[in-house]
Amino acid sequence: MTASLAQMQLLQPTSTSAPGTAAATTNSRAVLAASRGLYALFGALQGVMAPDAYLQALLTLAEHPADKVKRRALKLFTDKVRGVRGEIADQVELPHRVREAKLRQAADAAGRACAMLPPLLAASGDAAASPLTRQLALVALAAIATEFGQAQAAALLAGVPAVLAATKDSHAAIRASALAAVAAFVRALGPKLVPVLPSTVAAAVAAADSAWGRLARAGTAADAAMSDADDEDEAAGAVTDSDDEEDGDSDDEGDGKTQKKRRSKASSDADDAALELSSALASLNALVESLGGFLSPHLAAVLAILLNPRVLACRVAGCDQFAASIRSALPGAIPARLLLPALFERLQPCIDAAADCAGAAAAAAPAVALLDMVGAAAAAMEAKVAAQYADALFNFLLRALDVRQRRPAALVAHSDAAIDAVEAAATRALVALTMKLSEARFKPMFLRLLEWASTVSVPEGSAEPSYLGRMVALYGAVNALTDRLRSVLVPYFRYLLDSAIAHLGGDDGAAAGAARRGKKKQKRASAAAALAEAEAAAAAADGADDQAAAQVKLAWLLRLRIIRALHRCCLHDTVSFIDAERFARLHPALLSQLEAEPPAAALPLLLSPAHADADLSAYLRLGSATRSYTAADGAAATSGPLGAAAVGCLLALAVAANSDALWKPLNHGALMLTRSSEPRVRALALEGVAQLVDRLREEYLVLLPESLPFLSELLEDVDAGVASRVRQVVTQLEEISGEKLDEYLKIA
Repeated sequence: MTASLAQMQLLQPTSTSAPGTAAATTNSRAVLAASRGLYALFGALQGVMAPDAYLQALLTLAEHPADKVKRRALKLFTDKVRGVRGEIADQVELPHRVREAKLRQAADAAGRACAMLPPLLAASGDAAASPLTRQLALVALAAIATEFGQAQAAALLAGVPAVLAATKDSHAAIRASALAAVAAFVRALGPKLVPVLPSTVAAAVAAADSAWGRLARAGTAADAAMSDADDEDEAAGAVTDSDDEEDGDSDDEGDGKTQKKRRSKASSDADDAALELSSALASLNALVESLGGFLSPHLAAVLAILLNPRVLACRVAGCDQFAASIRSALPGAIPARLLLPALFERLQPCIDAAADCAGAAAAAAPAVALLDMVGAAAAAMEAKVAAQYADALFNFLLRALDVRQRRPAALVAHSDAAIDAVEAAATRALVALTMKLSEARFKPMFLRLLEWASTVSVPEGSAEPSYLGRMVALYGAVNALTDRLRSVLVPYFRYLLDSAIAHLGGDDGAAAGAARRGKKKQKRASAAAALAEAEAAAAAADGADDQAAAQVKLAWLLRLRIIRALHRCCLHDTVSFIDAERFARLHPALLSQLEAEPPAAALPLLLSPAHADADLSAYLRLGSATRSYTAADGAAATSGPLGAAAVGCLLALAVAANSDALWKPLNHGALMLTRSSEPRVRALALEGVAQLVDRLREEYLVLLPESLPFLSELLEDVDAGVASRVRQVVTQLEEISGEKLDEYLKIA
């Protein structure tokens, strides 16, 4: 090994011939062949030399003045460090104490490297190494930290300042390698890194902040280059002068090459920035996992990076995955007293960041990620801690749930989908908080939620006070809470019935709602009045009044959520909540929804995937004739979600009532609607009867005499879908009763 090192150190090109001549070429080939032979010899010596001697020899070779020799030595050194532990462990023929001694000797050699490698990282001076050599030195230090971090903690700590200085190098590859080395140091040293923790965190945060800034600029440059290229292509296509055709082709070719180079450079810059951002996030991830409790002074800066739209949207080099990993680790690593205030302060900046995003998903992503972190923090708390911070968390979630009422311009610019996503994330966080509370603490919180939803406020950009947005958020939360709490939440619907019936247009509920408004001195109107006013305003403005159109959408979305909430209430009613009085108040309001037809403006919102209901779809299986009818054309499809929800709620109400005395008015009301002049209403009313027949089976036979005249009329219905569905119902009734109904239908 000594002789090989001496030959390698002496091996230099000795030809004095001019570069490019035959003699110079021959000399270079000879040097290259000799170098390859010596490198092969080093690889062979690795198998027979003691690890510490081999590593020390490579360190000597790394001090060679030739940069290529340094790089080769560093590569061999790194490979040896990464494999030495396994190599020694495989020597099972040696006693355990001998293997431990060999490992300590290898660790000592690695420790000596920690003193020798940091000077190579200097980017200035006469003896400054090349960027590639500095990068390989950082990789070697990271390997030492990974394999021998605990054994060489002091030596590694001494090298931290040089590694942190490399995070500010002018070369992107060196910065990325330095940040990867920082991550390795943090994982290896753990709490031993505390003396240099402030500078380490500051370097990682600064690097991440700088990287996403460059990523944003690179993305903007790439977009501009693409836009310029498209504009020039369009302009070139408009040229039709045949005299200039040849010159134009030449100019276009040159411009095309220029645009290609510009796009290539912008793409390369974006890739470099993304790689550096990934390394910075890896460093922050290691800091959070190992030393999360010490990061509170830098928490605001860390959250600003993790919730940045560019970081959330970056799929290159796993940036989004690193950021997601950090966000999931923060609630468990940082105490709630430090984490929650920092999270609360980020809500408005996350909403404002939507203004610079393209697409509803990207616009909502920062706020959604923030609210998911809040939900994870609530879920990670112990019950005692959750009770301590419940009020602060609830107040914050009310601010988040108010996004539909406030309608911030940054989110509204991206359609209702962005608002739906933010509201859904806030609802998930509210459910997570609820699961940590006792009933004694949950009840006051629920009543505060009702009071908040009933309070009138003025949306942004509007002069008209309203409360519909909050009511929509309330019933979205009620649906989610009922899904999770089931029968536990059913008794709380006594606080909601008056409001629900009022917003469905029931007279009974309107009177109760008016009495309640009188008690609270609130300026509210019934849902029917609010809906009529909004529709009248929209019609008067001929579609120009966006605020009135938004109120119309909210009114119909509120109806849909109320019906689904009542469906869940009936479905999970195991405490006999639905008695005769409540049944009498609910079923007329629900039957009236079979006649309700949303306007075209509200249809896209009701049909959006964000407002789909998997639980209702699983509970209710509409007949094929009804499904094909409600989806046959645009006019019929308007009643799809609302009609299906009403049918499902009526069915659940009948099952919860469990009394033929109560089924009779419900069945009669549905049968009366089958005489409507609208085929859509007849189809939905018939579907309600069909669902009762299918679910009640033999118990429906007490209602059969009243139903026969209506079924007889429907058999002659002019609508093919209705006639087909009623024949299916008659067949099922004959199967249940065990006799043919033809004679009774003719008599009827």
